[in-house]
Amino acid sequence: MGCVADNFQASSSAQGRAFEDAVQTIVRTGGHTIVKTGFTDERSGEQVDLHVRTRSGVDVWIECKGSWNTRSNVPGLRRTDTAKKAVANAWHLQHAHGKDRPPYVLVTSHLPNEGSYSARLLGDASEAGLFTHVVQFTAVNEMLEKL
Repeated sequence: MGCVADNFQASSSAQGRAFEDAVQTIVRTGGHTIVKTGFTDERSGEQVDLHVRTRSGVDVWIECKGSWNTRSNVPGLRRTDTAKKAVANAWHLQHAHGKDRPPYVLVTSHLPNEGSYSARLLGDASEAGLFTHVVQFTAVNEMLEKL
């Protein structure tokens, strides 16, 4: 017997996969190469969504946090627990790699609302160097060109 939480989790997982597929499509159409998807970093044990090589040859790790159904949940990085999980993953990767970690980019369907806890948390994490960039998916290729 399924419950509302099970349906929410299944829907969230499906939307997350669809969002990651969309990000991959955008990255490829920008002329960048997807090196690996959904791999476990050996040093930290963290899951990394995408390893991308930019057209200029820079290796970048990307974490995708996005969803489309804004009626049934809080989308993208507007959800506090999603922002917290992204920061925890980034911290663990940074701790395991130090300066050897490739640029780490957080790509989302929805940036947090200005002034929200999630916005402050991600701003502080970026300032501390945990994220190279936090961008909405529509700006991912523009950002990759700058690396």
